[in-house]
Amino acid sequence: MTTGKYISHTILSVIMLLTGNACSRFEVETASPAGRDIPISFSASVDENRSKGIFTPENFSRPGHEIAVLDILDDGKFYIGGANGGETFTSQDPSSPYWSDGQTHYWTPSGVHNFFAYATQYARSNDPELNDEEIGLSDMGGGYSFEKDGDTYSMILEDWVIDVDKQFDLIYARHRRDMAEPNPYRDVELEFHHLFAAVGFRFINITNTSKYTVTNWHFTNLKNKATRVAIPLTDNGSDISMELSSDGEQQLDCPTKDGYQRTDIYNDKGPVSIYTDEGYIGMSEHFLIWPHSYEDLKNVKFHFEYYPSNGSHIPVTLNMGGDDCDFDINRWEAGTKYMYNITISDNKIYWDVKIVPWITDDVILDER
Repeated sequence: MTTGKYISHTILSVIMLLTGNACSRFEVETASPAGRDIPISFSASVDENRSKGIFTPENFSRPGHEIAVLDILDDGKFYIGGANGGETFTSQDPSSPYWSDGQTHYWTPSGVHNFFAYATQYARSNDPELNDEEIGLSDMGGGYSFEKDGDTYSMILEDWVIDVDKQFDLIYARHRRDMAEPNPYRDVELEFHHLFAAVGFRFINITNTSKYTVTNWHFTNLKNKATRVAIPLTDNGSDISMELSSDGEQQLDCPTKDGYQRTDIYNDKGPVSIYTDEGYIGMSEHFLIWPHSYEDLKNVKFHFEYYPSNGSHIPVTLNMGGDDCDFDINRWEAGTKYMYNITISDNKIYWDVKIVPWITDDVILDER
């Protein structure tokens, strides 16, 4: 691909969203006038099976959705974005495939590019039934910044507390490209990774009772606060570092004092996911939470109370991790979904957990 290819072209900068059966895309196409380097074009995809439910093919072009891109050269200079963040690409119209950042970016003739992309804003839907609110990185508490330590830049998150009202699905991606490589203008593939784990709880009733109540569900010792998280912008082998703690005696409390009640036969309706439709969780069955190592999860407990139709009271406290874990999972990993099923049969209660790994979201930066 040569610069001469673009001599007859005028400058065009658009972001195009292509929706198929599996994924949605947005693209930036740029054409360079004579004497300019080859332009960089951006495309992004979000697969319907690869996200918690915030960014999906159906809503990806919603006005207000934002993804930011940084490009740091090996000499430490920002080529796209700057020390305060990346260039923001925003969806313009749900009926249009076009996104825009208002700028055109060209490949350099030499040097090494370190690309870093991250989601910054989720826009509210006009559909009141979706119960999804506008939320962004700045709504997570302490906000975010970018710092340099030696030769490494990092995205820094400070004092982030996760609860049902703070559920931003932070995804990030990075790629390194040396312009001295053969065909340096080839597609630049970025894999989006999820910063958080996702956890859900379902109550399943298999009794013949016509009424029962589950109430007062909450966690204790949950690591729902990060005092500091550092995500290296360059893929140089540096791991993400997290300093986690518990914020409050109880976390992700029961959303209503009355808990969950059913007045009909439960088997006819299927399981109930207790955190669905609460706060920013929306219609997803899972809430986002910081990844928990074995040490982080070993003291975490989940508590609920069950009132059968006979009027008795059964309190239950489950050990989420540690040597006496009530499940066969004793850690929560980033990019992985966990669904805990609690089955009620008369005065007996059973529980298990299933894992549904997230698949990474692919973003491609390529030249035209």
